[in-house]
Amino acid sequence: MSETEMSETTLAPAPVEVQKGWGGQSVRRKEDKRLLQGEGVFVDDVKRHGMGYLHFVRSPYAHAHITRIDVSAANGFAGARLAGPKRKLERIASRQPDVVLEPKIHSLALRIARVAQGQLDAAFAGKGAHDWDLAAADLLVQEAGGALTELDGKPLSYNRPRLEHGALIAAGPSCHGALLDLVRDLMPEFA
Repeated sequence: MSETEMSETTLAPAPVEVQKGWGGQSVRRKEDKRLLQGEGVFVDDVKRHGMGYLHFVRSPYAHAHITRIDVSAANGFAGARLAGPKRKLERIASRQPDVVLEPKIHSLALRIARVAQGQLDAAFAGKGAHDWDLAAADLLVQEAGGALTELDGKPLSYNRPRLEHGALIAAGPSCHGALLDLVRDLMPEFA
């Protein structure tokens, strides 16, 4: 028998009629396109100015009655690396002697970008910086979860008639609020 001929004993499955509906069909979900293109937004992706953070800590004791939690290490500046104008840093160091004063980084955008990168915990800028000095670095800090604000804690506003900004602080979420509180006490010297 040749290869092209079929024997009488060869059975082929009978064709099956597929019904219209969900069974056996691939169904495109509404969210597929944005998830596959990296445009999905999840709760962990949302970052807002002044947003708080919460960490749950499990007690090693099964039925312990917790009366207080010591958060002093989280709010402290022990070992915090700061960069900015020397006079401002020295005033902070007089109140918080355990901070590390980094050598001045003359490029303001680079100084702020190093906060986003994690090489610095905070960076300060004297007044007089322009929108073009700050916009890109501000975006980097925000995307990294930090904030670049005026000394009163307000986020920067761009494209105003006056393009110069006042004194600024860029810091990660762990020390931004505490630095604002500290600077508020020193406000006349910082403004």
